[in-house]
Amino acid sequence: MLFILKSSTNATLLIGTVRLIDVITREDDSLAEVWCGDRLLTAILIAQHQMKWLHGSEVEIIHRLLYTFSSNVNGVSALVNSFSEVLPTFGVYLRKVCEDAPHLIHFVTYYNSLRAIIPIIDVVIASLPCMDAMCCYLSDPHILPCLIHIACGCQKQKSELPLVRGILADLNVLFKDIIKSVSSCLETMDDSNIAPLTTGELQWLANLENDDQFGFREAFTNCCLNDGDSETKACLISVCNQLKLPRILESVTTDG
Repeated sequence: MLFILKSSTNATLLIGTVRLIDVITREDDSLAEVWCGDRLLTAILIAQHQMKWLHGSEVEIIHRLLYTFSSNVNGVSALVNSFSEVLPTFGVYLRKVCEDAPHLIHFVTYYNSLRAIIPIIDVVIASLPCMDAMCCYLSDPHILPCLIHIACGCQKQKSELPLVRGILADLNVLFKDIIKSVSSCLETMDDSNIAPLTTGELQWLANLENDDQFGFREAFTNCCLNDGDSETKACLISVCNQLKLPRILESVTTDG
């Protein structure tokens, strides 16, 4: 099966192979532990390139299989090792989701993939040292803006579309872990090294500070704090103070 994934250019054969692996690994945890490693992940990434970045139900199967990776030790290790290659594949999908304004996103179409992608990213973040976690989005700097766009869409649609609450719950966990890793990193840095981060690793936060569209800033802080976690709030306030982000800080303290 690895040979097919790495060598075939037939999209039907490739997705059929991925579908078979998905079924086997979801039904047998012991096989998943053995199969979900670096070699299979590399083959999946090659196959996905061959399939020309499909966006429909086919790519949902790939996301579901990668979610299986995130549920066992070997799989998580493989995801961490190849995250700079995995993350841009998610970016292609997330940018497709975000082609619509937040209130127009068709979450029914994207639900299953989003419920796989977001926890996968979080598992990797939680497995990395804080500095690596803070820097890992550089392989696709559009990822976090897209996720904030999606959080905004979920908040705008949650009254008429309750299923988005599951996506919001996943984003809450991810955003909290991101903010805590950023806060931990900043605590170890001199002031002279912090300022340049807003044009590099943390430019997404600087952009959020300056954003005046769609309510993204409030969507992010609301999503971070919607479970009332005082530790996350303290971390977010600390980050805002150290990076000099007064508008995000105002949003955080207003939510209180």
